[in-house]
Amino acid sequence: MLNKKAAISLAVMVALAGCGETLTVEDHLAQAKQYQSEKKLKETEIALKNAIQLDMKNPQARFSLGKLYLSQGESAGAIKELEKAQSLKFTGRDLVPSLARAYLIADDNEGVIGLSEASTALPDEQQVEYLSYKTLALIKTQQPDLAKQAAKEADKRLPANPYAILSNAYIAMLDEELDRASALVNKSLNLTADIPEAVMLQGQIAIAKADYETAAQHFEQYLALQPQSKLVYLLLADTLVKTDRYLEAEKYADLILSAMSQQPVANYVKSLVRFAEKDYEEALKYAEVGLNSQYMKPHLRLVAGASAFYLAKYEQANLHLGAIVHQLIPEHSARKMYAVSQFHLGAIENITDSLQGYTPVSEKDQEFLSSLSFSLFSMGAKEEAKIIAQRVADSELSSAKSSGRKGLLKLLMDDFSGVDDLKTALEKNPDLIGAELALAYVALDRENYEEAADIARQWQEKNPEKADGYNMLAAVHIRQNEFEQAHDMLKKSLDVVPNNAFALTEITSVLMKLDKKADAEKIAQQAIQEHPNNLKALHNNYALKRNAEALAAIKMAFEAAENKNTYAPLYMQALLDADDVQALLNVADKLTLDFKTPKKVWQLQIFAYHKLKKGAKIKATLDKWITANPYHVEPVFLLADYYVKAKDAGRALTVINNALAGPHENNTNVQLVKMQLLLDNRDAARAKRLLNEMDTDALNENLLAGIHGRIALLDSKLPEAVKGLTKYYKGYPSSQNAVLLAIARSRSGDQKDAIAGLEKHLETHENDLPARNLLANYYVKQSSSKAIAQYEQLVSKQPLNVVALNNLAWLSLENNQLDKAETYAKKAYELAPNVPNIADTYAKVLWASGDKREALNKSKEAYDLSKGQDVDISLNYVEHLLENSRKNEAKSVLLKVKPVTEAQKTKTTELLNKI
Repeated sequence: MLNKKAAISLAVMVALAGCGETLTVEDHLAQAKQYQSEKKLKETEIALKNAIQLDMKNPQARFSLGKLYLSQGESAGAIKELEKAQSLKFTGRDLVPSLARAYLIADDNEGVIGLSEASTALPDEQQVEYLSYKTLALIKTQQPDLAKQAAKEADKRLPANPYAILSNAYIAMLDEELDRASALVNKSLNLTADIPEAVMLQGQIAIAKADYETAAQHFEQYLALQPQSKLVYLLLADTLVKTDRYLEAEKYADLILSAMSQQPVANYVKSLVRFAEKDYEEALKYAEVGLNSQYMKPHLRLVAGASAFYLAKYEQANLHLGAIVHQLIPEHSARKMYAVSQFHLGAIENITDSLQGYTPVSEKDQEFLSSLSFSLFSMGAKEEAKIIAQRVADSELSSAKSSGRKGLLKLLMDDFSGVDDLKTALEKNPDLIGAELALAYVALDRENYEEAADIARQWQEKNPEKADGYNMLAAVHIRQNEFEQAHDMLKKSLDVVPNNAFALTEITSVLMKLDKKADAEKIAQQAIQEHPNNLKALHNNYALKRNAEALAAIKMAFEAAENKNTYAPLYMQALLDADDVQALLNVADKLTLDFKTPKKVWQLQIFAYHKLKKGAKIKATLDKWITANPYHVEPVFLLADYYVKAKDAGRALTVINNALAGPHENNTNVQLVKMQLLLDNRDAARAKRLLNEMDTDALNENLLAGIHGRIALLDSKLPEAVKGLTKYYKGYPSSQNAVLLAIARSRSGDQKDAIAGLEKHLETHENDLPARNLLANYYVKQSSSKAIAQYEQLVSKQPLNVVALNNLAWLSLENNQLDKAETYAKKAYELAPNVPNIADTYAKVLWASGDKREALNKSKEAYDLSKGQDVDISLNYVEHLLENSRKNEAKSVLLKVKPVTEAQKTKTTELLNKI
C-alpha cells in the first residue's frame, strides 16, 4: 500500500499529466533513476511501472524493475522482470549475474546452473560474479567437484575480485575449513562491503561454529540489505531461539506464518517459543503442524509430547514421545513424562521398558521412581512395581530420606528388610519425619504389640506437641480389642491436637464398639463438621445414622471432589444400602472408568446389574473392567464364572487363558481356576500338562492331593483317585468334594463306603442337595424307601426338581403307591412335557392306574419325542399299543427296535410272541 506522501505525489503527477505535457518512457526511466539515487524505492517502483505501462516491451524498464526487486531480496518479482528483459534481448552485462542471483535466493539452483552458456560471453567481472553464484548452486545440488571447478575458474580470471574470493569461501565451507572460510568471506567484504551472499555466509559459518549470537547479528545485517527476503526470517527465527531471544524469534516466525501457515521452520520456532512461554496449547498446535514435514521432526515430537503431557493429554504425549523415546538418553526428563503418560493410559506393561537404563541420580529422581512404583502397586501391577522399586533400592543415593524411601517401598511389597533401611535412615537423621512411626506400624502389622507401643511412646515423648504417638498407641490397643485404653489414648490425642481427623474418626469407631451409640453419633457429627470431606468421617456418620442427611453429606463430597474415584465406592455402597440401585448406576455413569477405577466401583456395578437381573450388562461390565485394568484378577474370575453358569465352558477357559497369557502369567489362583475348568470338562491330558507347569510347592498339600485324585478318577485309576480325594475332602469338605469321593468309591466297587461317606457328610451339610441327590440315586438299588426319603427331601427344597419328581414317581409306582406316583408323575410332566423320559414315566403310572388310553397317548408322546431312538421308551410304547389292541402298529414299531442289553432283547422277544 502507498504511504500518504507517495499517494499525494502520485496524485499530483497524474493531475499534471492530465493538465499538460505527457511524460515519455524515457522521462519515467529518468525519474526512476533519480528516485533510486535518493533511496526512494517505492517512488522508483512506480516510475518504472509507469514506463512499462507505456511500453510493455521496453527491456531497460524490465531490467531496472527486476534489479530493484533483487536489491530488496524479492526473488519472485525479480525473476519475472529479469526473465522478461532477457526475452526482450536486453544486452546489459549485469543481466545474467542478476538473474542468477535471483534464482539463487529463490532456491532455484538448476536455474542458476542453466545460465552457464549465457555467461560465457560476459566480461570477466560479471562472469566471476556469476561463477560465485554457480559455485554455491553446485554445492547445494551436491556436485562438489563441479563447484570446485567453478571456483577455480573464478579465481583464475580475477583472483582479487571479491566474488572470486567468495567462491573460495564457499569451497572452504564445503570442506569444513571454517576458519579459512571465515577469513575469506571477511576479505571479500573488506573489498566490497555489503555483498548480501557474503553476509549470509558469515551467518552460516557462525551457526556451524555454534556461535548463534554472531549468526543472529549477521542475519539481521542481511535482512537490512534484503528486507523482502523470507529466507532470512526463517534463519533469524531459528537462530534467535537458540540464543533464548524467544519473543524476537516469534516476531519473524509470525511474519512467515501470516503468508505460509504450513511453513515447517516457522512452525518449529513458534512451537519452541510458545513452549518456553509455557503456552502449551499453542506449542502443541504449532508442533503438530510442523510435524507434517520432516524438518526437525524429533525436536518437534519432543515439544509436542512435553506440551501434551503438561496439558494432561496423555494419549498425544504417548504418541509423540513414544516415537522418540529410543533416541533419548536414559536420564532425559521426557522419559519420565512418557512413563507417566503410559501409566495414565493404562499401558503399564511397557513402563519398565520406557525407563530402561534410567538410574536415579538425585533425590527428585528417586522420589519420582518411588511414587511411580507405589502407584503401580496400588493399581495391581505388582511385578512392574517391584522392578521399579528395585531401581530405587539399587540407587547409590544414601541420604536419610533415600534410605527411608527404600525402606517404605520394600515394606509395601512385603519385604521386611525394609525395616533395616528405616533404621538406617533414623541413624542418619533421628528427626526424620515418619520413619519411627513407620517402624511402629510394621511392628503392629507383625503383631509385635509391645515393640509398636514402645516406639510410639518414645516418639510422643520427643514430640509432645504432636498427636501421632497417641494415635499409634490407640491403634495398638484397637488391634488387641482394648477399646477403653484406645479411647483414653485418642482423648489425649485430641487434647494435644484438637479435632485431628484420625482421633475423631477412630474414637467414633471405638465408641461404637463400646455400644455407646449416642456418644459415637455426637463425635461423628463433630468429625463431619470439622472434616466434611474425610472419607472415614463420612463413612462413620452414615453407618450410625443411615438417613437422607448422612447420604447427602456423602453426595456433596462426591460431587465436589476433583477425583471422584475417592468417594465413589462409599457413595455407591450407601445407595445400595438404601436399595436405590438405579441411582448407584447413575453415579457409575459419571465416572471415567479406567485402570485407576477402584475395584469396589466395578463390583458394585456388577452387583447392581445382578440385582436387576441384567446378565448382558454384567458381561459387558466385566469385559470393560478387564480391558480397563488387566491387572485386576477379580473380573477374570467373575467372567469365567459367568460363562460357566451359562454352560459355556469353552469361553470360560478362553478368559482364563487370556489372563495367563497376560499379566497373570504366574498367578497360582488363576492356574487353579483353569485346572478346575479342565477337570470339570474331563480333560485329563491338559490338566496333567498344566500341573507340570505349576509351582506345586506353593500349593496346600490337601489341594494338591485333590488335583491328583481328580486326574486319577478321569484316568480310571480308582485306588489312587480314592486316596487323593479322601485327603482332599478332609481338607475341604465341600459338596463337590463329597460327591467326587463318593463316585470314586462307588466306581472302585466300594458302594458301602460311598453311601456311608455321603450319609456322614449330610449330617453336617443337610442342605447339600447334589450330595443328597447322589445318595438317593445310590439308595435306589439298595433301598427304595431310603431313596424315596432322600428324593422327598430334595423336592421339599427344590419343588421344581423334575428329575427327583420323576424318580419319586417310579419308586412310588414300584412300591404300589399309585396316588403318590400319579401326583409326582403329573407334576414332573407339567414342568417338563417335552422330556421323553418324563412322558414315558407318566404313561407307566397312568397305565398302572387303569387309564390305558391316556397312558397310550403319553407313551406315544415319549416315543415321538425320542424319535424312536430310545429302546426302552420304544418297547414301552409297543407294550401300550398291545394293551390297546393295536397289534399292527405295535408290530411296525417293534420291527424298528434294535435291542442292546439282554433285558431289552428278552422283552423284545416277549412282545413279538404277543403279536
